[in-house]
Amino acid sequence: MTKQLEFDLFDMEHAEESHVEKVEKAKPLHIPKRTIQRAVLAWLLENDITGAALSVPTKISRAKADIGGFYSKAKRSKGKLNKIFQPQQTVLVECRESRLKCWPDCSNSAQLSGLLKKSYAELEALKDQIRKEEPELRALDTLFEEYAHWNYKDSQNDQYHQTHKTLKKLEQSLYKGTRFEGVLNSGVANLCYLAVPKGCVDVHELAEGWGLLWVDENFKVEEIRKPDLFESSPEYQLHFIQNIASVAASSVAFANGLYIQKTKVKLGRIPRKRRNP
Repeated sequence: MTKQLEFDLFDMEHAEESHVEKVEKAKPLHIPKRTIQRAVLAWLLENDITGAALSVPTKISRAKADIGGFYSKAKRSKGKLNKIFQPQQTVLVECRESRLKCWPDCSNSAQLSGLLKKSYAELEALKDQIRKEEPELRALDTLFEEYAHWNYKDSQNDQYHQTHKTLKKLEQSLYKGTRFEGVLNSGVANLCYLAVPKGCVDVHELAEGWGLLWVDENFKVEEIRKPDLFESSPEYQLHFIQNIASVAASSVAFANGLYIQKTKVKLGRIPRKRRNP
């Protein structure tokens, strides 16, 4: 068996100092949120997103996702494609231009981040151990190989469950009450990403299951960590997709000089197109 990693809660001071030192040396890029959104939209389009929109409500009058999108796939009938598309996955992206915008400005955020890094590293090592020792836990209904799902909750590895519990407590301390918690609890998305300037946030600082996108000053998007596949009911998926369509319709109306005022639509000037930089 693989040797188990040790998790030392009393090494907190060293973890905090080393983390803060790395953050200060890294000096992450400063990229406006709007630029991050544009870059991520381009990345999603290059990855064949079926539909997407900005500022999409996750639930009625609840938190809005910075970017919402969905992937569809042609339905098969008797082994043949019938050209009728069905939604397969919904995706949600939260965009932040700085570290402080990723969580509340709490005094112990660096301390918690250091502990998260150690706990996350141990959990990943234990997951790797489980995949080798308990291959029967791999789900057989995964649509995409790169998003293979494992039922770690059914593992017989006691240390995995203890470490997972510790990690969840740390995450709750860091993310409780934030939009991250709200949009995830809405249950409308299968894939959740955080998009930030390159080097702004590291993988161990993410809530479990979130993917991480780094954006540089040239609009290049790098997928640092793939997200887990969260469960979302067809009803919640449909709700989110309809919200995406509604927001997209408003954008189309504005682009064509149509201004919605409660129950009336006013025809005005078509907005002038900006010149390309």
